[in-house]
Amino acid sequence: MFFKPRLNMNIETKHYKRLICLGLFVINLSSCDKKHHHTPADKKYTFSLHLQAGQKFYIRCKNQTQLEITSGDKNVKEDNSVFTGLRYDVVKDSGAFFIIKVTYDSIHTVLNKNGTETEIDAANGLNSLNPVERMLALIKQKPIFIYINPRGVVTKIAGLNEMLDAVVSASGMTDKNAVQQLQAQLRGMLDENFLRKNIATGANLAPDSAIYAGDSWTGAASQANALGLKLVSTYTLSDINGQTAGINAESSFKTGDTTLTILGNPLPVNLEATGKSAFKIDLATGMLREAKESTTVKGMITVGGKELPLKSNTQKEITVRKL
Repeated sequence: MFFKPRLNMNIETKHYKRLICLGLFVINLSSCDKKHHHTPADKKYTFSLHLQAGQKFYIRCKNQTQLEITSGDKNVKEDNSVFTGLRYDVVKDSGAFFIIKVTYDSIHTVLNKNGTETEIDAANGLNSLNPVERMLALIKQKPIFIYINPRGVVTKIAGLNEMLDAVVSASGMTDKNAVQQLQAQLRGMLDENFLRKNIATGANLAPDSAIYAGDSWTGAASQANALGLKLVSTYTLSDINGQTAGINAESSFKTGDTTLTILGNPLPVNLEATGKSAFKIDLATGMLREAKESTTVKGMITVGGKELPLKSNTQKEITVRKL
């Protein structure tokens, strides 16, 4: 998503992977851990989806990542920004599950690498000279249908294979291995990382049991960080203001000496990460109203037998508007 048009599709594919891997966060929660003393008059809250066929939502996401790696007296700095807009159309509600039609409305990315800025924008359409912009324009034309239960768990996805086939066909790739790599990269983002775990609902933030304002619980989160680290998080139902619930989270993670796949390459690392998040949830529908996340990663990676210092900071904002 963050590069100048090139003729080498293998290079384009690597950068496209960076596009689709940026910015996206996943939250899977466990049971409540911390409870305060409450009186019988205190109200308990449960979180689930309450949607009706015909409801429409517009989701706007901004994801900005700064990545810096130092090698001797050289610093490699990248500042990546991804701006996406999506439409959610509730096409069916049965009580047991909902079907949501998800359509990308806009995809715009900006990459600043060591002072050189490049842009990719799906709005340039199918006639763009940039092959990645053409692929993104096709993604905008191909809706995906998500089957999701009231707890915010995606149970089925329809239309994903058709989207993948259209994008691969437009890529012009003929090498079988390159095609399989592109398909795997697209499926990794569209299926597991986004559609199954990152749909903009508040129901999948809270535990299954009813909770009071002030209660806390723990869970695992792969938040908006450039390396996809799975942070351990503590969540708190911080406040209730009318029909809006506030949930705050603090996260941390240490890898120890291990190996991570970074931009397609398995590399030895020793990293630690910290993060803070704030969510606003509409109690009437169970949908997010807004989310703000900040994650910092620092430590060492080993490239070519050399240990290199790494620093990364990711800021993510999501706003959801009912149409």
